Amino acid sequence: MTPQQRRLWYLERYEEFGAAHVLSLSWRLTGPVDEAALADALQVITERHELLRATCSPDDSPHLLEGPAIAPALHVESPGSPEAAAARCAELADRPMPLHEGPLFTAHLLREDTRTALLLLRVHHLIADGWSLDVLTRELGTLYTPGAAADPCALDPLPLTAAEAAAALRAATDAYYGDESEAEAYWRESLRGTPEALDLPYDHARPSRPARHGDRTRLELLAAVPEALHTVAAEQGGTFFTSLYAVLTGFLCRLADTEDVVAGVPVANRSGPEFEGLVGFHVDTLPIRMNLSGDPNLGELVARTRDSFFEGCVHRGLPFDGIVRAAAPPRVPGRTPLFQVLCVLQNTLEGELNLAGVDTEPYRVDHRAAAFDLTLEFWQRPDGRLGVMVEYATELFTPEHGRLLAERFAAFATAWAAEPSARLGTVPLLLPAEGTRLLDLPAGERAHVPGDALSDILARLTAQPDRTVVRCAGTALTAGRLLGRVAELAGQLTAAGIAAGDRVGVRLPRGTDTIAALLAILSLDAVYVPVDGRLPEKRQRLIEEQAGLRALLTDRGVLRPSVRQDPRPAPGSRAADPDAYVFFTSGSSGLPKGVLVGRRALTNFLRDTARRVGLRADDVVVASTATTFDISLLELLSPLACGGVLEVADDRTAEDPTLLAALVDGARATVVQATPSVWQLLLDHLRSRPRIALTGGEALGEDLKDRLLATVDEVYNLYGPTETTVWSAIARCGPGPVTVGTALANTELYVVDSRLRPLPPGRTPHRRRRTGPRISRPGRAHRRRLRGAGPRSRHSAAVPHGRHRMLGRGRAAAAARPQGRTDQAARPPNRTG
Repeated sequence: MTPQQRRLWYLERYEEFGAAHVLSLSWRLTGPVDEAALADALQVITERHELLRATCSPDDSPHLLEGPAIAPALHVESPGSPEAAAARCAELADRPMPLHEGPLFTAHLLREDTRTALLLLRVHHLIADGWSLDVLTRELGTLYTPGAAADPCALDPLPLTAAEAAAALRAATDAYYGDESEAEAYWRESLRGTPEALDLPYDHARPSRPARHGDRTRLELLAAVPEALHTVAAEQGGTFFTSLYAVLTGFLCRLADTEDVVAGVPVANRSGPEFEGLVGFHVDTLPIRMNLSGDPNLGELVARTRDSFFEGCVHRGLPFDGIVRAAAPPRVPGRTPLFQVLCVLQNTLEGELNLAGVDTEPYRVDHRAAAFDLTLEFWQRPDGRLGVMVEYATELFTPEHGRLLAERFAAFATAWAAEPSARLGTVPLLLPAEGTRLLDLPAGERAHVPGDALSDILARLTAQPDRTVVRCAGTALTAGRLLGRVAELAGQLTAAGIAAGDRVGVRLPRGTDTIAALLAILSLDAVYVPVDGRLPEKRQRLIEEQAGLRALLTDRGVLRPSVRQDPRPAPGSRAADPDAYVFFTSGSSGLPKGVLVGRRALTNFLRDTARRVGLRADDVVVASTATTFDISLLELLSPLACGGVLEVADDRTAEDPTLLAALVDGARATVVQATPSVWQLLLDHLRSRPRIALTGGEALGEDLKDRLLATVDEVYNLYGPTETTVWSAIARCGPGPVTVGTALANTELYVVDSRLRPLPPGRTPHRRRRTGPRISRPGRAHRRRLRGAGPRSRHSAAVPHGRHRMLGRGRAAAAARPQGRTDQAARPPNRTG
């Protein structure tokens, strides 16, 4: 076997590609078909080309075994109607061809009636390529002689046997391309740093052992498109293929939001005229890498493609498996290494068959298999139009999405061909109706936010002063006692000079004072800033300075920060929307950065989350999240606002899943919030059945979701960065995929690329953007004299259709889904805590 055949043999042997590597050609025949003459012509062809009679060794060695002539050479059936013949043809096209059993070449004549029939030729890719299909079609037309036996002398003798051809091609490659080490060095360097995979908008997760099921969509582009691509190619000294590849990689760049794209390109490996009449698998596959940075126009990108393709062809002396070994990319079961998209320019898909006395018309039969995630095949029709076939893996894409991908590509190619000077970033990616539809994803309810959360809480506490509202480690506070402690702490802060708008740090052990301190600060219209006392002293000082703290509330009383204070602004009337809190990011990607949020945004969040989750006055809510993590606000404030009971886990309990589970059980907690990582541990020890489980901060896996549904009455998945007031979206979980659901009140979600352009639906990890009044306040969480004090999390951008919004630019990944829901993806560590 050649190296190319060995690779295909290995894939078939160990990864079960089914019919994905089977090539098919079919025609509708009208007229008197001489079945004996047709069978005789096929018999001569199989005797002429020994590979058509070959099978593979049944053991684990990659060897071809030449067999006797196939009998019968033609299988004749009479389904009896066009519909039945079409169904039988599709069934046959989907049949695998086991390499060790054979035959690897078959011909079927399916009679529709006495005058019409379908002729289907199938051959395994291991012994043939697209060029070979043209050879078979041409020879079949020459040999078919109605009423007479096929004459082998009608064809010129083949100059080489299959074995001689393989040896000659290897010798020609070695002579032209030289030592493989040079090619290895080129591909190693050329593919260094290549993205592990192209993040296409998949609908389904990739199976580790795919069945290679697929489907196809075909369409045609007007003649003006290939004409324009020919013109651009000529201007840049390239070929028509380089223009096609430039357009395709530009489309993939926009679709996957990346400037580094690698796609596969099959290249014929027939180095001389002696190879032109041979049937065989003489194709190399080159992973052509494209740099799409700088927002090029079509001409510029074609020039880059020309250079990349030329360099790849110069170093094509290495088979694909050798390129993979040289580049050493990460390997993932079920995924082709180096590329997931194949680009093919064909001139044999519409092979013209000439049979004497019979009218022939190409008949389209598509097997339902796919060797790659996406394959795009192009061919130019005689009338000048460009044919496009998009083959997609149905284990990754739904049929509807596969069709939409083809239509989007067609629209993208047509638009760029019409205006080649346009920059890549300006070429429309979405279909005309899609842009509006994506922008019209259901937003959170538009709601007026009167009053604020503090007023809600104080009203509840005042109305029932004898009701127990807070518990921690055996200590219980009634509403009246909690109000008294709030007043006491507020008095201490006032005595320390704290006024409205001042930022107050809180560094307390977990307990009933955790909530009392928060309420005391808010009651003064001051700003709550939690500080983790376990941090290194230097890091605590940095946070104090960045936040501009006026006081630090500790278990030793109210302390003055050691950092220099900025002058306090002149007093004025109470702000309509005073600042509520500042939370700092973890600083994992640099210095910790503060996020400032106002009271109206906090109120909107607490009210709508409580409404969507269904918090009640009889609920017991456990507060176990670190107070420096903004989701702790939901645990601390929502039960008091709803008339429930707050159960605060002390420091030791909050850090031990066993103790935390015991607390949930002993407190008869009805609402528990935790990250998926904590839930994994907590469920191992939990004995009670809470009413509600809230989870967020990390991607929620399907397995954990199912475990939660078996343990808790209701499960809610929440998503949102600190900059958009804790959570931005919520979904009640049930059977089916995990999503982050829909936006909270006064919030809009957009799925956009790195340049804030709308992206199509799918599961690809892309950036979410949140808009609305719940976005954090820009640039006010840092002292002005600190470098980098500008707004990290606030971006103003004009979104399409003239709607101007303030966008919260998180790094989390998302994908728009039907019914206005948004899929989740792995979330980077960019939250606070």
